[in-house]
Amino acid sequence: MSKYEKNFIAFCEKNMGYIFVAIMTIIGVYVRSIMLPFMTSDYTSFYLEWYNQLKECGGVWGLAEYTGDYSYAYAFLLSLVTYIPIPATISIKLFYILFDFVGAIVAGALANKVYSGGMNTFAIVYSAVLLSPLVMLNSAHWGQCDFIYSSFVLLSIYLLVSKKYAWCFFVYGIAFSFKLQAMFIFPLFILVYVLNKKFSILHFAWIPVGFLASSLPGMMFSKKGLAGLLNIYFGQLQHGELLALNYPNIYYWVSSEHYDMYSKAGILLMVTIFGFATFCLVKKKAYLTENHIVALGMWCVLCVVYFCPKIHERYGFVAEILSIIWVVGNKKWLWYPIIMGLTVLFSYFAVLYGYYLYNYQDMALVNIVTFIVFTMYLFSDIKAREEE
Repeated sequence: MSKYEKNFIAFCEKNMGYIFVAIMTIIGVYVRSIMLPFMTSDYTSFYLEWYNQLKECGGVWGLAEYTGDYSYAYAFLLSLVTYIPIPATISIKLFYILFDFVGAIVAGALANKVYSGGMNTFAIVYSAVLLSPLVMLNSAHWGQCDFIYSSFVLLSIYLLVSKKYAWCFFVYGIAFSFKLQAMFIFPLFILVYVLNKKFSILHFAWIPVGFLASSLPGMMFSKKGLAGLLNIYFGQLQHGELLALNYPNIYYWVSSEHYDMYSKAGILLMVTIFGFATFCLVKKKAYLTENHIVALGMWCVLCVVYFCPKIHERYGFVAEILSIIWVVGNKKWLWYPIIMGLTVLFSYFAVLYGYYLYNYQDMALVNIVTFIVFTMYLFSDIKAREEE
């Protein structure tokens, strides 16, 4: 082997993490470029229509006429996209895809913060998230924007484990300003507050600050102000009298004919589960490590999507990303994010193509059984805090 070959191999070995990230980034860009031409009815009937409305009315000035049912924070960013001189069908998806990379970077940073390992840990999680079929289908293929709010949720958890509590809640407020589903992670912050006793309840006041700061640019150009913003969020709660909306959860075991009874009972069940979990952990005098914070964040989101009615197939997105991060430090649980991801992926196929590989009742059973196993492990693994 020549001297130049040895030097080249030594360079590659020394910078393997960076090279791996570069290669995975190129692959991620290429796969997404193939998916870009696909158009769904959601994309053409909503996002593209909102884009055209904003563009015709002058970009940010078009926010005064905005009729979409997504938040002002989202609408403001979409109005900025209208100034990019490329076809709308491409520019909107590129806007979403940008947050795939942002979210993958934050996920890699969070994994490295919690489980260390340096560039290698970052590279593995970044690549796994970036090339996740769910992530790629969500943005580049389907034209959905779930990684926007999810990126800020992940960043808020990163700041939480970094003990930067004011910034944590400020960023969480930004996440909430983009999508109502950000609230699924909120019980995590309550549990960390109650159990770890490391920050004041006053830190929660940063949530509305972040929410308003992110919403303010859109509100300034809108005629509807704060009332219009709140109406958007209330409107998102209305999905007709359907218990199940393509997420494989317990509501595929019951009939929507009894909507009033089961919808109320389901919410009470979810609240009861959260309350019982809090009671057990407080009684145990538990202390949440960084690993447990990631796992418990995943558990909170799954608890909502499995037991709350009116859950769409995309609403567990944060849990699916957190499962990739968590398994880095819990390798024997590699099967869990795979099974969880497959049930959601099959739901994606059903919605996008009408292709039902498995029925929802069976997938819901798989989800609930694996969730119970995960819950038993997690709550037994969380230990009591040492007396100070």
